[in-house]
Amino acid sequence: MDPDLKCNRLTCRRPLSNKAVVWITTLTVECANELFNASRLCPACETTLTEPDDVVLCSLQPTNDYKTSVLSGLTPSTILEICSRAISFWQYQIHQESSFQQAVVRNVNDKNAQLQKQLENVVREGKR
Repeated sequence: MDPDLKCNRLTCRRPLSNKAVVWITTLTVECANELFNASRLCPACETTLTEPDDVVLCSLQPTNDYKTSVLSGLTPSTILEICSRAISFWQYQIHQESSFQQAVVRNVNDKNAQLQKQLENVVREGKR
């Protein structure tokens, strides 16, 4: 099972299925339209995105014809470089998802500890 890409906007986090706006991270098209301003500033790191291919609207389910046409004519070393960059992108996405999940777990553990203290206080008050 392939891992799903998710929108990296913390208030969204929806799975991306058909299209995504991709650069160092991924966003739904709606979130990208909301976050990018005319100066093309990255909403994650505030880097100015000046090159035309810095941000790409990507089809996440390309056809076989598209896959063939994109790679046709490229040298094996170029294809391997593309594959290497794609794997690096996925490693970064997995790292982002792992960091997000760790933050969620910490948050839940903190809330659990607070509730545990409240419960102990209620039990102590009830024993009086």
